[in-house]
Amino acid sequence: MAALTSFWAGTAPERHGASCALWLARVTDDPDDDTAGLAAHYCSLYSQDGGCQAQWDALLSAVERKAKEGKIRSAQHAAALGNVHKQQAATAAQKQRALEVAKAIVQNQANSEPARALALDFVGEKDSGAEAFAKKFKDDASEAVRGSAKRILEPGKAAATGR
Repeated sequence: MAALTSFWAGTAPERHGASCALWLARVTDDPDDDTAGLAAHYCSLYSQDGGCQAQWDALLSAVERKAKEGKIRSAQHAAALGNVHKQQAATAAQKQRALEVAKAIVQNQANSEPARALALDFVGEKDSGAEAFAKKFKDDASEAVRGSAKRILEPGKAAATGR
């Protein structure tokens, strides 16, 4: 994890692309969930020279695969989806895909509770269909997921979040 972090600052401009490629590789290949989550975070949030724009589609695919397999253990994977969505350079298709991947995290109860709850919070903030989606989870086995669903379903919440 320290090695991944070392590339965040101080990397020579001509090596930014290599840093992004390294982070993406760790997302897909690192057996340690926390390291893979941190790599997803860095790959989604890095802003030097346009960030890791070239890796965002592959990042979304990697997180989606893990979500569907029930292998999301780090909430950083869910946070990475929100980071991609916030990027000015992200396309409308990438932003929509980030929301769909977040829903996949929430739907698979094998994914960690914190990741599922954070993914549902993201859906609640950014998806116009969040209330209908959240209703499916108001009685979820996870207290954290139930709490996220409850917040989304609060009266007036949709107007307050701009959905």
